[in-house]
Amino acid sequence: MEFSSNAIAYLGVVAVRSLGLAALAAAALFVFRLQAAAVRHAVWTVVVAGMLALAAIAPLTPAVPIRVLRAMPAPAAVALSPDYASAVESGGAARRGAAAPATSLPHWRDAAVAVYAVGLLVMLIRLAFGYAFTVRLVRGSRKIERAWAAGIYESGWISVPLTVGWLRPEILLPADWEQWDAAKLEAVLAHERTHVRRADWAISVLAGLNRCVFWFHPLAWWLERRLASLAEQACDDSALLEVATEPYAQALLDMAAAVKTGHGRLVWEAMAMAKASEVRKRIERILDETRQIPKGLTGRRWAALVACSLPLIYLAAALRP
Repeated sequence: MEFSSNAIAYLGVVAVRSLGLAALAAAALFVFRLQAAAVRHAVWTVVVAGMLALAAIAPLTPAVPIRVLRAMPAPAAVALSPDYASAVESGGAARRGAAAPATSLPHWRDAAVAVYAVGLLVMLIRLAFGYAFTVRLVRGSRKIERAWAAGIYESGWISVPLTVGWLRPEILLPADWEQWDAAKLEAVLAHERTHVRRADWAISVLAGLNRCVFWFHPLAWWLERRLASLAEQACDDSALLEVATEPYAQALLDMAAAVKTGHGRLVWEAMAMAKASEVRKRIERILDETRQIPKGLTGRRWAALVACSLPLIYLAAALRP
């Protein structure tokens, strides 16, 4: 019973502290007017990492108490007559005795812990199954024997290009890639190679793990979807610094059409170049001539972002109201 109470309290505290981190991140993006997709993606990536860090270090960090409300003065002692005190004590004992059988029933906290454990197990199995399927997909692909195709493979299982792996990333192209014109192939490779440079696959796995741990928390689900969307926008921006706008937009439309006519072939939800629900938004961003295309984050800016976020994550874990 004590373990269940502590577990529920722990999950609740971490969930609330995670909302605090997300609120700080949203406030920073709003105050500093940070609109670049790469920057916003980096900020929300730090929030995901912060949520997992809170779950790991919150019980281990020394408490930093802060006073929220002024302490109430202790009530003055009231002298009771012996007969009245005896009556109160006997009445309380009777009530405790009447309520005693209820404690033998299963406590709601035990049920809540059991539900969380089942949900965590289901989500981890789902994540592991997705990873195993990715491994199978990569092993079933064929290496493209071209001078420009280092780390690039083709697969008949997919309808759109995708990138998998982190330490040894691989770009997978659909089997019909040889029918593409040169401009379309250049646009696709520029986009997917940006995914490789940004390590978006690893960040997607991190967001998936965070969703497993916090499967009950709407923030975890929102962060995973938001990171996937921002990763595509950031890769669009980076690719547009290398290729022309019109061929790139046409390639994106072709990918969206391939999704609809895939006839059951795999569409990778996290790293696919085109998700139908976001094609319009991405096309508008690509064709917006008034928008200045930003560059991606450098290593120094990433280091600065992490350095600024570490004290906030520590305070979120250590503060005790």
